[in-house]
Amino acid sequence: MSLACPAWTTPDEIALARKWADAQLAALGITTRGEPRSVKQGAISVVWRQATDAGDVFFKAVPELFAPEPPLTEWLARRWPAHIPTVLASDRARRWMLTRAVEGAVLSDVDAPEAWTATVRALARIQMDSVGRTGELSERGCPARSLAALPAELDVVLKTAVRRCAGTEHAVPGEIVRAIETRRDTLGAEAERLAGYGLPTTLIHGDFVAGNVIVTAGGAPVILDWTDGASTHPFFDLLVFLRGRAARRMAVRHRALVDAYLAEWSAADVVPARVLREAFTVAQRLAPLYHAASYGRIYELGPAAVTELGSVLVWLLAMLAEPAGSP
Repeated sequence: MSLACPAWTTPDEIALARKWADAQLAALGITTRGEPRSVKQGAISVVWRQATDAGDVFFKAVPELFAPEPPLTEWLARRWPAHIPTVLASDRARRWMLTRAVEGAVLSDVDAPEAWTATVRALARIQMDSVGRTGELSERGCPARSLAALPAELDVVLKTAVRRCAGTEHAVPGEIVRAIETRRDTLGAEAERLAGYGLPTTLIHGDFVAGNVIVTAGGAPVILDWTDGASTHPFFDLLVFLRGRAARRMAVRHRALVDAYLAEWSAADVVPARVLREAFTVAQRLAPLYHAASYGRIYELGPAAVTELGSVLVWLLAMLAEPAGSP
């Protein structure tokens, strides 16, 4: 490990985390078996898997940017135990968390349409359950990101995130930046239009991809990695899920997945079904900007974050540059 690594990933800090994890498991009457297996040690998380006499567990540490993840995951696990990993212990100050391993298949490897449909339905129910709970989410550190503030995020993305990626293999092509500039006024108008539909602010996952979902043997989707959880417009969550690389296997069911997701909202009778679909369409045009701003914040963690995740910004901004009416 490099001596220049972030403070929360230094050898001393990892050693402390190991002692903490062992102590927390021991307090629960759980005995570890063997050495932990490193799953990830990157710019945005440290994860290891530990075998125990009560089944495998995961340890996760995150930077200050993702401090809400442990308390948010605990809160969600109490409300949605079938769809959120069980949290065994957490240290909010140090941003450490121990969870039970979820056994099953990663959704990105699953071809069964019903698993994908169950996943979007579960997300919609979790989102709707958070309506009116902004205060509870705020107590757990979740940021509130309003639609009114979204257009201003464009300048931050172009002046900061794009510049951080310049000169790397993830540099954003100039033609994409120019195309986005021509959409500047449209983005502001679309944000106002989306707000006008009257959908409530909800919790969103923020990194809702098939790779962050485990399908259990019983068919229940379990949603992992709530690092980017925030209070904002609910319909921003499906963009990457529906257009990411893993979604190609379900491309022919794109409309069916949207229908299933919106059916949950329609059943809740929040706004008329016609309005839901219009709002969803507009939200998908704005969602790339929302997510690009999220990645811009991640890049502030340093060059390692750009190296690891810079390609996502190019992809998101290419979608943002698409003319209205594009898929």
